[in-house]
Amino acid sequence: MGIAQIMEVVAVGKRVVRFRQSLARSISSILVISTGGSEGREGPIIQMGAAFASVVARGLRVSPERARVLVACGMAAGVAGAYNTPISATLFVVELVMGSFTMAVFGPAIISAFVSALLTQTVLGKSPLYHVPPFEINLVSEVIPCIVLGLLSGLSSVLFVRTLRWSKKLFKRSGLKDEWRMALGGLGVGIIGLYFPEVWGNGFEGTNHLLKADVVLWFFVALFGLKILATALTIGSGGVGGVFTPALMTGAALGGSIAIVFNQLFPYFTISVPGYMLMGMGGLLAGTTRAPFLGIIMMFELTQNQNLVLPMMIVSIVAISGAKLFERESLYVEELKDSGVEWKETPETSALANMKVKEIVRRDVGLIPANVPLSEIIKIFLQTRAFYVFVGDSNGRLQGVIDLHDLKEFIGDTGLSDPDTSRFIIAADLVREVPMVTPEESLASATEKLWLRDLGWLPVVDSEKNRKFLGIITRRDLLGAFDREALRNSRFFTRVRTDLALGNEVGYFELPEHHRLVQVELPHDFYGLSLAEADFRRRFGVSVLAVKRLTRDGHERRFVPTPEDRLEKGDVLIMLATDEATERLQKGVAYSQP
Repeated sequence: MGIAQIMEVVAVGKRVVRFRQSLARSISSILVISTGGSEGREGPIIQMGAAFASVVARGLRVSPERARVLVACGMAAGVAGAYNTPISATLFVVELVMGSFTMAVFGPAIISAFVSALLTQTVLGKSPLYHVPPFEINLVSEVIPCIVLGLLSGLSSVLFVRTLRWSKKLFKRSGLKDEWRMALGGLGVGIIGLYFPEVWGNGFEGTNHLLKADVVLWFFVALFGLKILATALTIGSGGVGGVFTPALMTGAALGGSIAIVFNQLFPYFTISVPGYMLMGMGGLLAGTTRAPFLGIIMMFELTQNQNLVLPMMIVSIVAISGAKLFERESLYVEELKDSGVEWKETPETSALANMKVKEIVRRDVGLIPANVPLSEIIKIFLQTRAFYVFVGDSNGRLQGVIDLHDLKEFIGDTGLSDPDTSRFIIAADLVREVPMVTPEESLASATEKLWLRDLGWLPVVDSEKNRKFLGIITRRDLLGAFDREALRNSRFFTRVRTDLALGNEVGYFELPEHHRLVQVELPHDFYGLSLAEADFRRRFGVSVLAVKRLTRDGHERRFVPTPEDRLEKGDVLIMLATDEATERLQKGVAYSQP
């Protein structure tokens, strides 16, 4: 589980951060970096921070919402510990992960980042991560170079992200086993490092070397391209680390190159090469993450040089604007979208964006044959309250829709305006095309189609190619789904699905007085017992409705247990219970011993 997948946990809550899996990935990342692989050290630290926070959340049995905040705090602690940048770590969480500056998120993130940075400074000291000779930037005379640097940083971030993506696709298409892919990627990085050893590792030492190196244009340009290539080989072949530090080194090489070119072409500027290297680092970071405040503040914390703040404001904004010309989303959001997760600004909107059409489809609407005459169609409208009918062929494929308003020209005050003509007009002659949606399409996409065409409904088909009719969704259903999602965490209601003869209905059921749905991790005493042997109802007064169990790949499996099903370590019981009954179960205090 990488950083993007941990963001999925925070935004949507459909996955769980497993400690053992995160530990294994962290060890793997450390080994890759220590043997020369080009990936960031923030990856394993963030993973371990999030995994530890997830363990704490399960141990304290907090609500899913608080568990997400704890995982986000673990990520903040990881960034703060990796770079000794507590403010940037907080911004990483609230700006990039949570998308919310509310105190419910901001406060805990600050505390976790503060504690992590304090421990880091106690062990490693308070000196800045990057040591740069004193420099000054005359912003009045250097506005144009700063804008150029920002624009090229944005374009370079696009090159950086796309190279990583292409590398992953190439290695995946190669058909090689994981170990051979890793070996091939390591071989490529090793060959590059024989001539340019600065590309080895996460980039920290290479960046410090660049900041102190002689000003040679070809050397900076070469490292710019080779660091991107080395990172692509490492990540694409299966590396599981981060990309922060490699991006910083790439930005340093870019900023140094631009400063050298400006000094040679326009001696009037007398640009500080180290200063522009630092701004290039922040610009590439901002363009890659789409987080302007993160780029600005992180460069200040990494160098403790306040001269960077004002020019970094220009560079960060221009870098993000330039990057958006070619890539709309950040590196992490693109990874989430590739895995089928729709990412929005906040966890709440992300959860709504990931609701699917199949959750609200109405299946009580049928098709009429394409050869039905006009007179029969009019009877359907007169005998029902429908304003539209859907037309299909003998195989159940949708051909189109007939709206009542489209028949006005055929209907007079006393019925059909021309009965003879109506015998020659059939449903196939009257249909018109309308937008369609598929079961796996998001409700956000369906809403957009509804509003663009000002429709009150949309037909649902299995695919736009086959067009097999499955039912419809209505604007009212969409609005109701959004309202119910907002109420999802209320302790007084629970979401239920009822199978009726007319189709599936989704609604909210008011719970019995003093009862609520709770999730409780299975106590140790019940490991290995069947549900019948545990006898939760008689002993504790709780009703087990379902069991949530983690699969090996970290996904949740939920099932309704039978009396014979054996309970396992790590199971989570979904129960209907009072607070007192839940407390009795957690403490093991039964009504009576079996």
